[in-house]
Amino acid sequence: MLVLPDTEFEPLRSDEEILTIVQIELAGKSDSVKKRYLEHYGETPPLRRSGDSYEATGYHPDHDWPWAEVPTPKHHQLGGIRLLEALPLCVTAPHLLDCTWAALGCTRPDLDGSGTVDAADQAAMDAATAIHANAACNSTNNWCDGADLDRTGTIDDTDAAFMAAAQGCRTAL
Repeated sequence: MLVLPDTEFEPLRSDEEILTIVQIELAGKSDSVKKRYLEHYGETPPLRRSGDSYEATGYHPDHDWPWAEVPTPKHHQLGGIRLLEALPLCVTAPHLLDCTWAALGCTRPDLDGSGTVDAADQAAMDAATAIHANAACNSTNNWCDGADLDRTGTIDDTDAAFMAAAQGCRTAL
């Protein structure tokens, strides 16, 4: 799903680096969040290095999730979400984090077809958003002139985050 030609692979992190990231994230959380995390995962993060890729596990109150291989991400940021840390959720809890947007690459946000997602594409999206503010986006109106990037039927914050994250992205021409 994340194997696209438009960006570089995120360098693999060591288990120690992953643990440090988790510790930093937990340091800023409430005591209840820390307690819940420790109850579910203990001292072992739900993501670990496995050779040239990663393995992830999840938590569900009714059963344990086995460790499963996850792809090495090329897209490591989307609207402030660090995908490396969130990637296990795409596999183990897709109802919490839907990563199907990653398969779309740079093509959809390149609204002007120039080969690069840039300020012109943002301006085109802003104009389409103003025109189609209360419209239902569909194939008839070309998904609100392309502004409904994820084609959910509305122009929303996810589309805005997708456009923001895609700035500078180059399509394969």
